[in-house]
Amino acid sequence: MKLIEKLRLRLFNGAFDSTKCDKTTVLVVDGIRKLRKRKEEDIAKMRNKICALLQCGQDPINKTCTARILIEHLIREENILEAYVLIKGFCNLVRGRLSVIQVQRECPENLKQAISSLIFAAKRCFHEIPELLTLEKIFKKKYGSDFVLAVTQTNCVAPVMVEKLSNRNSKDEEIEKIIQQIAKPCNINGEQAAWNCHPTSPYLYDGVAYNAFINYK
Repeated sequence: MKLIEKLRLRLFNGAFDSTKCDKTTVLVVDGIRKLRKRKEEDIAKMRNKICALLQCGQDPINKTCTARILIEHLIREENILEAYVLIKGFCNLVRGRLSVIQVQRECPENLKQAISSLIFAAKRCFHEIPELLTLEKIFKKKYGSDFVLAVTQTNCVAPVMVEKLSNRNSKDEEIEKIIQQIAKPCNINGEQAAWNCHPTSPYLYDGVAYNAFINYK
């Protein structure tokens, strides 16, 4: 009788492995903790480099300048970092509701955004957080392929997650915000804001080739 009951529950629950889901979310959160420390260090280095370039007179408005390129890269990295904070929160939410997920055939309404957002993130962050792909497979096994495919076609994903993980170009106001954040502590005055730069030789930043620029006045 107990065996029959276990088989019935297994079928009803879509063969959901709550233990595996729990362990995977822990791995995701732990991975984010390590990534966050590294990214915060990289972001600090980028900000210092941008500050030095602005002090040398580089024009961050010119899209071909190293300063501008680094600012756009900085914005992308900060967006990813914010997305990781969201992923961590959604993982913790799922962990706290595993018993509910276990007994309900359909995805609970109050967990749709969290689970959909994790599936959405898996397709975009797997290179740094491969465990997200494992989570995606767990949810696919639980709720079916159609549920996973529908994630990108519905509004279930948290809008801020979509924004932070998008490949769009940086907005002008985002560029301006970073410039102001960096310029003020660097004591860059109005005269230095009259940036004008010209391309010279290749320049390497963290192993990535950019064009280096020198200010001409």
